[in-house]
Amino acid sequence: MLIRPYKPGEELTLRKVFHSAVHHLAHQYYSPEQINAWAPNTYDVQEWNKRINILKPFVAEINGNILGYADLQPSGYIDHFFVTSSHARQGIGNALMLHLQ
Repeated sequence: MLIRPYKPGEELTLRKVFHSAVHHLAHQYYSPEQINAWAPNTYDVQEWNKRINILKPFVAEINGNILGYADLQPSGYIDHFFVTSSHARQGIGNALMLHLQ
């Protein structure tokens, strides 16, 4: 697994990771209405891209596939921390967290 800085142009892939994590992993903790408000199927692409560029997350990649990402802001705040549902509970989140420390 490779943990590296996000590269411009990867915003759509990060959106897919985010959407997968929210819709398939968080559903046990949130109502369908909350899930759809948090990660709607349609979204403002320009706003999403802008947000990702501001966050400057680290991505977790295996065999060239981005499977998770997380950011750490200068204040110590983590805004985004997501792993695609198909690779949950396989150590990707742990590797991202260790990298952020």
